[in-house]
Amino acid sequence: MGGVVVIALVHGTGSGWHGVLAGAPRGAAVWGALAVAFQSVIWTYYGYVDAAKIAEEVVDPGRTLPRVFLGGIALAAALYLLLNAAFFNVLPLERVAASNLVAADAATAIFGARGGKVIAALALIVVLASLNGNVFVTPRVLFGLAREGAGLAPAALARVNRGGTPWVAMLVVGAVAMGLAATGTFADLLSLAIVLILLIDGFVVAALFRLRARTPEAPFRVAFFPALPVLFLLIYAALFVGSALAQPLVVVKAAALLGAAYGVSRVATRA
Repeated sequence: MGGVVVIALVHGTGSGWHGVLAGAPRGAAVWGALAVAFQSVIWTYYGYVDAAKIAEEVVDPGRTLPRVFLGGIALAAALYLLLNAAFFNVLPLERVAASNLVAADAATAIFGARGGKVIAALALIVVLASLNGNVFVTPRVLFGLAREGAGLAPAALARVNRGGTPWVAMLVVGAVAMGLAATGTFADLLSLAIVLILLIDGFVVAALFRLRARTPEAPFRVAFFPALPVLFLLIYAALFVGSALAQPLVVVKAAALLGAAYGVSRVATRA
């Protein structure tokens, strides 16, 4: 992929850096379109939080995790910007907008049909790697809830094998993932997931202010507090409003799911 970027930047004509996309939204509709476009961008970066799910298994997490988060985000940002620059350097704007796999189309433009097939195959490998990572870390959330008790999750999800692997939680996550994949509605699921992320992460960051007030002696301090979390909340609020304007039904579904989950958790913890 690095070779594709270098060749595209050196030998590309820059055809994608200018022009106007036919049918592009104008006026207030731009904000809704921007919010929807950012859904894929958020998904590109969102893997960074997975490290927190396995924090208890990390040596010196207070020192290691900040490095992982900051380094991972910086690396992803650099790769994302370089790839996009390469794509726009070899493909017209209209072709980028219409493509289902821009990397393959860019490789085809540079190397011919075989290049596109190679990149498509590499994309499948990347998907498998991402799937492997999610199957490894996501069950830790269910495992942690079940181990905590208080009715947060069925106790069976806390079971582990001899090696300490939460195998029941892994089976549940795998089954749910296969069921969702079988629906064939990836774009809809992505939109729903991102709106849920905007809501849940917003609540998590907002809770930071209450935690700081209740436990001022806590050893960890957020850098640039309170400016940084306030900026985060403002950006997420803007993206949420934009998503609500462009995809109101998706926002309603996300709010309903979150409300149902909260209701179930309240009932379970009181039982």
